[in-house]
Amino acid sequence: MQYKTDMETYLRLKQCLSELYPEVEVALLQSDPVLKQLGFVENVPCIIELNITEEQRNVIRDKVIQFEIDAFNTIDGEDPSENSEDYKNYCRYGWLFDFL
Repeated sequence: MQYKTDMETYLRLKQCLSELYPEVEVALLQSDPVLKQLGFVENVPCIIELNITEEQRNVIRDKVIQFEIDAFNTIDGEDPSENSEDYKNYCRYGWLFDFL
């Protein structure tokens, strides 16, 4: 599946998926850094290809949902500590649910 995005998102996606599910390939098909150099855009636009099956997508989404559950399932019902590992995982990977 191909996506139009920016270079920052591509690099973040590639890093996060390699940590969560290394079997998923993220390939950069095209980018145009000249548009940023000329001041037309703030981030370098690019087209990426994501080689992922529906099963892999569901596994990743399930992991991301579990990160959210673990982060916000606090004993006292308060917001989670920003220093907790669960909350850090939620912050790092939570955006993948919507992207995928």
